[in-house]
Amino acid sequence: MDFERLAYEASAEVERTGNISSIVPFCTGMLDLIKRNPALRSEFCEAIKRLWYSKKVEEGLIELCCHALQWHELKRDFAEALVEAEKNGPWNDRQYLGRVVEAFDSDWEDAKDFYADYFNN
Repeated sequence: MDFERLAYEASAEVERTGNISSIVPFCTGMLDLIKRNPALRSEFCEAIKRLWYSKKVEEGLIELCCHALQWHELKRDFAEALVEAEKNGPWNDRQYLGRVVEAFDSDWEDAKDFYADYFNN
């Protein structure tokens, strides 16, 4: 799926540059795919969760997508995963899932800091 390929390319670019905001063009492409294919919402939702569970993509990519999309089912699923991680999960999962859930906030600070190129267009 081109969506997931873009996610992996974004992660490689962050690794290459050391700059988290370099994911913006890739995420823009990912979000454009979603906008062009609204009937595939559930497939894109599953792809985002698959990317998170793979732990092979840049964490900020998941956060940016969640903030831009504001899909209730994604927020619910990540919030449930956070509750479970707080009970049984490794510390890294708790920290990261907390940041993903925070990304759904309308005043998410990273939208103004790291990802302003996307959110200020």
